[in-house]
Amino acid sequence: MYLVGFGLLVFIVWLIWTFARNVIVWAMFALDIAQFYVVKGFAMIGLGSFGRTANGYLEFMKGTFDGRVDPFEVEYAEMMTMSEMAGGIFRWVFAIFILAMAVHVLFKMKGGGFSRQFSLAGGFGPSLADFQSQHWKVFAPGAAFDPDNADEVEGPAATPMEWMKANNVRMSEEEDGLDFDAATRAFENQLGAPWQGVEKADTYVKVLCAAFYINAKRDKNARGFKEKIAVAYTTMKPEERDKLLESMFEKVNADPKFGKMMEKYASKHAYTNTALFRLLTWSRAHGGVFASAEFRWLKAVDRPLWYTLNNCGRRSYHIEGAGAVCHFNAENIVKGPLVDPHVDQAVDGLDDYLEGQGLMDLEAFFDSQQNDF
Repeated sequence: MYLVGFGLLVFIVWLIWTFARNVIVWAMFALDIAQFYVVKGFAMIGLGSFGRTANGYLEFMKGTFDGRVDPFEVEYAEMMTMSEMAGGIFRWVFAIFILAMAVHVLFKMKGGGFSRQFSLAGGFGPSLADFQSQHWKVFAPGAAFDPDNADEVEGPAATPMEWMKANNVRMSEEEDGLDFDAATRAFENQLGAPWQGVEKADTYVKVLCAAFYINAKRDKNARGFKEKIAVAYTTMKPEERDKLLESMFEKVNADPKFGKMMEKYASKHAYTNTALFRLLTWSRAHGGVFASAEFRWLKAVDRPLWYTLNNCGRRSYHIEGAGAVCHFNAENIVKGPLVDPHVDQAVDGLDDYLEGQGLMDLEAFFDSQQNDF
């Protein structure tokens, strides 16, 4: 089989060389002639030499184009000899060109030549995060984040025990374990304001809805839209920022289909955070990736909503968004808005977690941690 294939290949090559030799010769000689002329030009100004042999080869190759030489009479060995001579002469010209280009790149290259130095937090030079944010602008809030000066809003995700302490959810043997009423109220606070339509929502909610929409329709401007929001929340003053964001929203709101999609999906939810959870799910299903990092700016604006949306697509949830996800699941089952909060599963999940940890008293837990340091 291999011999047949090899024989067929040889036959095809022979056919091409026999009946289309002129095309091959012209293609090869065209490149060789160009190289010969470059070398001849340098020789005319005193840089190098261009002897009688080279000149004879040049005339021979030109003859295949003007009819003085029949290209079908050119032998393979002749063609390769002339090409080798052309390459051997031109390589020095090419080497000079490469050297000149290397020098140009060395001195004209953007940045610090072939290397750049970055710091982690801008201590001795530009930070790596800041450089990255110039090319991936949705990362601007991350580049501006200073962990040494972070407040509670920008702090890391709370553990269940930290969340309980922050929300005055007690747990002790005297109270027979977890304070279910306090836990229920704390989870209900994660639902956000009642949903009254996108046009009555806060500015940051409006632009989130707009971003979800243009991502879902795979708009070519979706990335730029997300970047403008991130940069606005990182660099602009509130009044200037909100004016820009409102104008961005109005452009999207002018699309008749935008309002229809908001009505179709968001109106099935009674609260802002569950409505946006639905819109993000829909946006990812139709438009592909919409990473949480692309709306990282939201964490400093509305931490409960940030953790609610950050849980979209998860199967285990942050304690700071579990109540909203629980209510969303209930609305998803009935396929309509539920005004009465449904966070019982979140409360039960917290209780099961605490039982699994063997925790009976919250104050005793934090006292034991303080004793370690």
